[in-house]
Amino acid sequence: MKIIFYGDSLTEGRPGVSFFKNLQAQLEGHELINYGKGGDTVTSLYQRIIRDDLALPSDLAFLWIGTNDVLAKVSPSIKNYLNPPCARDHEEFADYYKMTLDALCPKSKKLIAVSPLFIGEDLSNEWNRELEELANIIRRLSKSHKNTEYLDLRRIFVKELASKKPSNYVLKSPVRLMVDLALDSPEKVNKKSAERGLCFTLDGIHLNGQGAEIVAHAFYSLVLPENRFAHSINF
Repeated sequence: MKIIFYGDSLTEGRPGVSFFKNLQAQLEGHELINYGKGGDTVTSLYQRIIRDDLALPSDLAFLWIGTNDVLAKVSPSIKNYLNPPCARDHEEFADYYKMTLDALCPKSKKLIAVSPLFIGEDLSNEWNRELEELANIIRRLSKSHKNTEYLDLRRIFVKELASKKPSNYVLKSPVRLMVDLALDSPEKVNKKSAERGLCFTLDGIHLNGQGAEIVAHAFYSLVLPENRFAHSINF
């Protein structure tokens, strides 16, 4: 099976722990291609797919985008550092998301449209409320394509966080981002995550070991739902 992943740094796996590497270990014998790129918004991802001809034939594709469209509002300094084109409003976000689906769906036998996660593990903050609005847009648009299924990954984490005491730590500094990129092992990522009082992320956005395992499990269940997911990587 050929499986392609489209997205931002959460898909790329830097900074933080890569769910993709976990899936590679679980899905030996299958071809997994990672087209994640740090800093991508729905606009820049669509432009990259068209420019680099990344809409390739696949048995299954995952589209996971949206966090940076809100992060740009949280941290102007990170926006200036990454300099991605951003949708001006929710209507433009929906337009670019639909164009992305239109580009990918004809090439893939099945596409999974994944909800954005969160910005900060305190789900009551204003940025997470906006991400919930984007998730609703993605859910609605996924219904317009017959071969597309919506994965509410956000809801899985909402349930996991319900029993946790949320930390208000959120990545806002490009300098901090560069320092975190130097954390080159799951052990170092998990240690820094714990120091910040976080449960599933390194910095309120990017995954730590436990978060990566949850994402890998959710994706795996859509690739091979009849098989048991084995935790072969020690996070």
